[in-house]
Amino acid sequence: MSNPVTSGLPEPQPHRLEYHRQLDALRSEVADLGATVCAMIPKAASVLLDSNLQAASELMELDDRISGIALDLEARMYDLIARQAPAAGELRTLFVETKLVAAFERSSELTVNIARAARRLYEAPVTPGVARVVAEMSTETQRLLELSLRSFVESDADLARSIDELDDRVDQLNRDMIASIFDDMAGQPDLTSAVQMALVARYLERIGDHAVNVGNRVVYMVTGAHPPRRAPAPSDTAD
Repeated sequence: MSNPVTSGLPEPQPHRLEYHRQLDALRSEVADLGATVCAMIPKAASVLLDSNLQAASELMELDDRISGIALDLEARMYDLIARQAPAAGELRTLFVETKLVAAFERSSELTVNIARAARRLYEAPVTPGVARVVAEMSTETQRLLELSLRSFVESDADLARSIDELDDRVDQLNRDMIASIFDDMAGQPDLTSAVQMALVARYLERIGDHAVNVGNRVVYMVTGAHPPRRAPAPSDTAD
């Protein structure tokens, strides 16, 4: 017996069912990509803190795979946009997903930069103050990227909006790193080590910035409006 509620409606066109299946698959694969990059952050810190050269090699191999995955995802997204004429919300989601893929790919590259900087310091002593800041920055940066990824998976605009303020802690830790470098190396100047440590902190800070960008894109995806730009903290504008 036919259903009186649906019997008068046209059957979904098979090609549209396939289109929505592809949309769902892309969303899932973007989330998987983000989760993979989140897990790379502590591994990058381990290269420095634990002299883990094996982790450095693994990161470089994984980054190569991520670059290939990113290219494939972007090509499939652009193909859907060109062939399927997405509705407004679908188009917005696809546009945001291309930006998220780019943010995750760049974050992956930054973990490799961290590993390379750490390899240049292999067996060089890491002072307790610097080690503490690196460990905390790694933890906080990973948390930010994981939260931004969760906001995408759950389409949670409120969570996405919170990422910008949470990033203040990472910015402060970057400043703490510079202070620790000067304090811990007082009387024992080592310019090469100081520069590499500062770069490690900068790379972690940039991953935090990418997490903020992901959050901002998710707000746009969910609401159709870009979040207002937040005024910089006084410490960010001080001379």
